[in-house]
Amino acid sequence: MRPTYDSDTATFRQTIRDFLNANLPADWEGIGALGANEAHHFANDVWRPVLAEHGYLAPAWPVEFGGGGLSELEQVILVEEFSKVGAPRGGSNDQFGITYCGNTILNWGTDEQQAEFLPKIISGEYVFCQGYSAPNAGSDLASLTCRSEPDGDEWVINGQKVWTSSAHHANWVFVLCRTDSASRVPIATSSSCDSSGCGRSPAGSEVPSPIRARACSGCSGASTTAGSPNSRSTSSVPR
Repeated sequence: MRPTYDSDTATFRQTIRDFLNANLPADWEGIGALGANEAHHFANDVWRPVLAEHGYLAPAWPVEFGGGGLSELEQVILVEEFSKVGAPRGGSNDQFGITYCGNTILNWGTDEQQAEFLPKIISGEYVFCQGYSAPNAGSDLASLTCRSEPDGDEWVINGQKVWTSSAHHANWVFVLCRTDSASRVPIATSSSCDSSGCGRSPAGSEVPSPIRARACSGCSGASTTAGSPNSRSTSSVPR
């Protein structure tokens, strides 16, 4: 199938092409032409700030949160033009910070959460990894064992996460937890934890901290009574 576009889209398509021509290196051959370390450096340290400045890092987000405010059709055109030249559309952790956590906050977070998290995700001050998979369960949410229980102004998190991809690049983790241990289908909450305050360590070392991660692409974390304030939960679980 070959989609067609009306004439009104031509101006926007040219805008994206002009942006790519102006900001990609003159000898650019696509992100796949770079080695792994060079590609990571370019995507995260060179290209990502340019995307953020122009609103293309989260093109669907409202402008007030650092997004582009683009229509669905404009987003399709942006993806097409970036794909043609092999340009990355974000950094290594943006799938977690923008696509998963950020969009959750955008749709179900409070006004305070949106103002706190979304601009800092775009700026790169908050870099997220994903706390989904659990030992002996993987991403099977029906077998979710990590628990989160309300305690005053906090959700107290107990459990373990594994395969926390790109945790060694992150300073925040969003954690999916079970809030009703009696239910087979998990009643879950997504809480955000500042992992820089919990501590991280290289493989094989032990630190007395709620969350530990080893420096690899698939990290493990153990949470032993980590607290996440109510203001960081996107749950609507009755209290």
